[in-house]
Amino acid sequence: MGLNFSLVGNATWVLDVDKKFKIGCDPALSPKGTKYGPEGLMPQRIKSPVYDERTFDNIKIWLLTHGHFDHLDENGLGSMQDGSSVVSHKNCSALLKNRKNLNISYLTWHQKKVIEIEKYRIDIEAVPAIHGTTFLTKILMGGVNGYLITIHHDKDTKTIYVTSDTVYVPEIPAALHNRNIDLFIPNMGQAQLKMIGGPITMNIEMLKKFMHELKPVVTLPVHVDDFSHFGTSRSELMNSEGKNMKVLENGESYKIM
Repeated sequence: MGLNFSLVGNATWVLDVDKKFKIGCDPALSPKGTKYGPEGLMPQRIKSPVYDERTFDNIKIWLLTHGHFDHLDENGLGSMQDGSSVVSHKNCSALLKNRKNLNISYLTWHQKKVIEIEKYRIDIEAVPAIHGTTFLTKILMGGVNGYLITIHHDKDTKTIYVTSDTVYVPEIPAALHNRNIDLFIPNMGQAQLKMIGGPITMNIEMLKKFMHELKPVVTLPVHVDDFSHFGTSRSELMNSEGKNMKVLENGESYKIM
C-alpha cells in the first residue's frame, strides 16, 4: 500500500492512499496575515497554506480534531465535498450544522468508526489528547480528539497516529501500547497564548518521549510555525535528530511505501 502525505499548512494535510482516495485533516485555509482577536492578545497567521484546485479532490474522509480557528475555518469548510465522511470531535458541531450533505460521525475517546471504500476498510479510533499543561489551560482550550487510523487492503495494513493538539502525558502512549505505527503525525508548535500561558501543544522534548515509546516507522511533524503564538520552528525540529523524521514545508509531500 502506497501513501503520499501532503502538508497544506499548520495542521491541514492530505493523505493519498494508492491514488484511490484521500484522507484530509483539519481544513483551516485562511491566508497569511489573518488575525483572530485583539492586537497583542490573540495570534495571527504568519505563513500561508499552499494548495491548488486539485489538492482536495477525491477526499473521501475528513478528520476534525477540534473546533479552534487554526484547525477549522470557513475557507476550510468550503473545501469539504458533499458526500464525504467526516469523523469529528463534538465541539465542531456548531460549525458543521449547515453542512447537511456530509456524513458526520462524532466520536468521543476510544470510540471507533469503520468506513469502507471499494476494497479498503478504514478503522478510525478517537484517541485521548490533552490541550494544555495546567488545569486552567485544559478547561479553557476544551476537548480534543487524536485519531488512530488503520487502513486494511488485501493482506496489507497501514496504521497512522494523529496526535492533534496535545501535550505529552503517559496515558496517551499507554493507550497505544503494542500498536505498530507506520506514520506518526505529531502536532507541535509549543503554542502559548498571552491570556492563559502554555505550552498548550507539544515541544521537542515531548515529541522525543512520544517517539521513544511509540517507535513509529516515519514521523512527519505538523502545526509548527504557521501562527504567531507558536514557539518551535522548523529549523529547531530539523536539528533535533529525530530518527526517521522528516520536517516538511507547506506544499511539500512525502511518500510512505
